[in-house]
Amino acid sequence: MSLATIRSAAAMLVPWGRQFADAGAWRLYVVGGAVRSLLGGTPLGPQDEVDMTTDARPEVVRRILTGWADTVWTQGERFGTVGCRREDRTVEITTHRAEVYVTGSRRPEVTYGGDLLADLTRRDFTIGAMAFEVPTSPAAAETTELIDPFGGGEDLERGRLRTPRSAELSFSEDPLRILRAGRFVATLGLTAEPDLEAAMRGLRSRLAIVSAERCARELSLLLVAESAAAGADLLARTGVLVEIVPELAAAELDPAAGVALLDSVAPEESLRLAALLW
Repeated sequence: MSLATIRSAAAMLVPWGRQFADAGAWRLYVVGGAVRSLLGGTPLGPQDEVDMTTDARPEVVRRILTGWADTVWTQGERFGTVGCRREDRTVEITTHRAEVYVTGSRRPEVTYGGDLLADLTRRDFTIGAMAFEVPTSPAAAETTELIDPFGGGEDLERGRLRTPRSAELSFSEDPLRILRAGRFVATLGLTAEPDLEAAMRGLRSRLAIVSAERCARELSLLLVAESAAAGADLLARTGVLVEIVPELAAAELDPAAGVALLDSVAPEESLRLAALLW
């Protein structure tokens, strides 16, 4: 785990932290894939996109960014997200959220709050439930620490895929997370914990409420990953693959046969999909 890369990135983002602090003592945190990459030792490039979260409401975020960022877009504001570009960096800033899911839907009712922990708790996996505060000065950047209430950093080191809350609850609320589990196994070389795999198996029918386009997007990302076979094998073992690729069941194909071929085929979606249906 590399705090050095996190502190280096924090120093680069000081102007963002200062802008929000000066506008009303609002706090800003980096979350998501950027934190995961930094922990792995990959430095933050000047053009790398960053996801942030804040205690400021969306309309406040928009006002803070307008005139300071080069471009601001608000298409996601009703969901709590305001995007912007300043110099070469694209940033999406989302107000801390807590979500309540309506039965039969994966569209949550979103409520805003000032609690970072509640925001991290609602995230899909522990490896995505980490953050660090954007500092307001270079001196503060030197002491930046990882905020990791669910042990995501250790999970990355040990190659484990877990959920912050019960996997059954998490997947029941948003079944698209079932497919994301396969993608993270394929892209990051992780191993799903037994309770997570059991929840995938037990809740795979919930994928019926997810659009075909979203399912296809996740499968596409999995198929071109370095360890596509591992991710596809997880989906096959849990019965998920047949749920999202009904051609396998219709043709009475054994998913395991196609899965075994994936990593020996060039990482192109069409070729690997053909191998899967072999």
